[in-house]
Amino acid sequence: TVSVLYWMRCASVFCLPALVALVLVGCALPTTSAMRVAPEFVVDLAKPPAQRWRGAVGKILELHPWEHSFQPLLDYYTTTFYALIPAENRSAVHDVVRTRFPTEYAELEGISADFAAHGRNVTAEWLSQWFWFHELSHAAEMNLGIAECTAILAMPSDPEAPVVHGRNLDQMPLPARNITLTLTFVNSSDTLDPSAPAPTLFQAVDMYWMSGGFVTGFKSGHVTLQENWRWSDVGPLTMKMILDRIVNDATTVPQVHMFRYALTGQRGMAPRPDFDDVVRFVNGSTFAAPFYGIVSGTARRGAVVSVSFDRPTNRVLFLGAADFPSHPWYVVQTNWDQWKPDVNRKRRTHAEHNLADLGQEDGATRLGVWQAISAYPVHNEGTFYTVVMDVAMLRIRGIIRQAMMPWNASCTSQSPLA
Repeated sequence: TVSVLYWMRCASVFCLPALVALVLVGCALPTTSAMRVAPEFVVDLAKPPAQRWRGAVGKILELHPWEHSFQPLLDYYTTTFYALIPAENRSAVHDVVRTRFPTEYAELEGISADFAAHGRNVTAEWLSQWFWFHELSHAAEMNLGIAECTAILAMPSDPEAPVVHGRNLDQMPLPARNITLTLTFVNSSDTLDPSAPAPTLFQAVDMYWMSGGFVTGFKSGHVTLQENWRWSDVGPLTMKMILDRIVNDATTVPQVHMFRYALTGQRGMAPRPDFDDVVRFVNGSTFAAPFYGIVSGTARRGAVVSVSFDRPTNRVLFLGAADFPSHPWYVVQTNWDQWKPDVNRKRRTHAEHNLADLGQEDGATRLGVWQAISAYPVHNEGTFYTVVMDVAMLRIRGIIRQAMMPWNASCTSQSPLA
């Protein structure tokens, strides 16, 4: 007589894989490409600004058609963002970028020309609004509600190992994740041998590159960088408040360019920035909307800079027992203040539980951080990409993620990667 246990074992070996495959097919195959490496684009700072980004649009369109990449993003934010900025204010913002940031504006003109070369009309004026997207979208009139990003800083038990930095960027609409690039910045004029590849200055991963900037950055041997949306600590910010800061305060730093400035030694930064330099720069600069700056560096240091609309109320919390006595070896930062209750889907609480369950020995590793940041709802249907990095790495790569839902959620709500 063959035992029931025998047949259960057979079912687990032969039937379960078939069932899993059937479930994947039933969900229109989104999870068959649940992760993939973001394509790399090299930005050569030795080129004229208008030429630096030429080819980036084509890099995406080689992999994804227009309707599964740029079109959903442009359509969505033209309706929910661009069209809600009064025309006279769009003109003022355009003039600020054109006159106060001439090099950056020349790059936007080059990106616009790159779109035109593919038969698409994306103007430098539209891109100038995107340049200030994080600031302007904080306006109460926008009501975008897009705060879903997560950062993890974890200190390994090995006293020689650097802090591990995990990053999820969540955005909308879902098909726009396909425009994510891994960016490698070089300066070919630094190369004595013209036939040799230029050395990497720093890297970034982002879907915000159409602004010429990024919100996830890395310089080997120096720092890892991340920006997260922060809900205002001073009540709702109006469009007028934000525009007044952008237009009338010449010291205002665009959020999407702050890390690029930090890594290229602009705006008072040292040419080879370290952890302290970047924390001081983020904490001491003027911005037009609140955010969190998450930084790790050498000597096993990590920090979260909570930037306010009113700079004197900024707060800097450092990884370690002094600021995080209950979990000194890790910190999780989402889109809400550390000193306030966790809200929304409690992504911070879930990630903290994940790390605590793993323990420092396993949790404060690249694999452990990947595991903690990849569990639902930390990784969710809005997660565009994940990066796990530390200053000991030579290079980073962005990993484009598929929309992930709980097992009992409808797979029809997912948007397959095209």
